[in-house]
Amino acid sequence: VGPRNALRLPNYTRLELGVERRIKVFRFQPWVGVRMNNVLGQFLADEVQNNTASPFFGTFYNSEPRRIRLNVRFER
Repeated sequence: VGPRNALRLPNYTRLELGVERRIKVFRFQPWVGVRMNNVLGQFLADEVQNNTASPFFGTFYNSEPRRIRLNVRFER
């Protein structure tokens, strides 16, 4: 509640990267790729301690980790 200030969640930049390629496996032609979230590895806080009585008031928590995933897509 109140105006935006230094105690609220800050703005951030997030970068995601995905690369896919179509391959042939028997009679199927799936897309196989790699997707990476939070490529830059920045601290991307989801929550802030907003209890004014807490000694940790204004502390940010729950940053999203860097993730690398393998994708496989099938189409008709």
